[in-house]
Amino acid sequence: MNAQNGGIEPAFGEESRLDTTSMSPPPVQIVTSELLTLNEAAKVLRCSKAHLCNVLRGKVASLPPLPHMSLGRRTLIRRAVLQQWIERLEHIAQREVMS
Repeated sequence: MNAQNGGIEPAFGEESRLDTTSMSPPPVQIVTSELLTLNEAAKVLRCSKAHLCNVLRGKVASLPPLPHMSLGRRTLIRRAVLQQWIERLEHIAQREVMS
């Protein structure tokens, strides 16, 4: 331990001599969020946040509405709903190609 800082931080290079058996961190759980923010959903769609906002407001006539929820100023989209919406667009596009 470094005596200069009251034994709080190890001195440079002392990390390997510390006993870490009693300091094991809790297991890390990586959870993919079920709810996406506008930025996250825009990244999935590879479009701008502004364009996604226009889609949500119904200002893009060629696209069906995308279900979402608002919590105050925050707009959230369920990941599963976004995936279903994308699949619906693909289905519509396939029908138009075959017609």
